[in-house]
Amino acid sequence: MAEFQTNAKSPHIDMTPMVDLGFLLITFFMLASSFAKPKVIKMTAPADGGHITDYPKINCNRALTLLLDETDKVKYYTCPLEKGAKPDSADYSREGLRTLILQKQEAAKAYFNSEEKELFVLLKATEKAHYKHLIDAIDELNITHSIFTMAPMEAMDSTYLGLK
Repeated sequence: MAEFQTNAKSPHIDMTPMVDLGFLLITFFMLASSFAKPKVIKMTAPADGGHITDYPKINCNRALTLLLDETDKVKYYTCPLEKGAKPDSADYSREGLRTLILQKQEAAKAYFNSEEKELFVLLKATEKAHYKHLIDAIDELNITHSIFTMAPMEAMDSTYLGLK
């Protein structure tokens, strides 16, 4: 029987196109990541990390207090409520919270008959409030260009929410 002699060469794979593809992918991801910069909301806090005890005196017609809890509604009031009264509520949608804030801004400007009298919003959240609701409320306040601050819950607010 005849023996066949094979010329066994190892196969050669050209990696040049793979290197080109690698550099194209690196370039793409570097450019794509530089286009998408994270957006951060600027918030101020007391310098020592403590609580503010002396709030500036503001006419209650220029102030709006938003109370966030575990429900899907934000409760709000403008002036301290009468004993036994409950705060109104709105949802977090464009027709709910955003419309409410815009109406209150217009009401404050009309009450004082001045464009300079802006609405101040106090944002108060319970311990059980959902983080998503806090972010939704802050987003709506930023969209409406409102002046707002985070404030601690007070006994009066807990009573309004039925927590005490």
